[in-house]
Amino acid sequence: MTSTHKRLAALLTSMKHLSNKEWCILAALALATALVAPELLAQGCAMCKTVAAAQSKEAMTSLNWGILLLLVPPVAIMSSLLLFAFRCRNAPRPTPEADASGGNEDVTSTAA
Repeated sequence: MTSTHKRLAALLTSMKHLSNKEWCILAALALATALVAPELLAQGCAMCKTVAAAQSKEAMTSLNWGILLLLVPPVAIMSSLLLFAFRCRNAPRPTPEADASGGNEDVTSTAA
């Protein structure tokens, strides 16, 4: 195990003992970082918009179709994960009694 892995493991074990107040502070810091990061990371977007606006009508149409095409896989993946989670939300979970019996009980119908 490398020193980085050891430090990460130590950090994760120390986080288990955080109080609710400490978790709220940590969540607020993470949210603040997430809200500030797009402004820091989106420095090239102004140039992209300028170049795209200077293109011909056909090039702008192609760019729009390309953006829509690149949007399809993430939307499909997230939709399928959401659908899977929605369908499995009420799936029966094994009970301790069923685990103890090993699942070999005789199942007979009592309907007349």
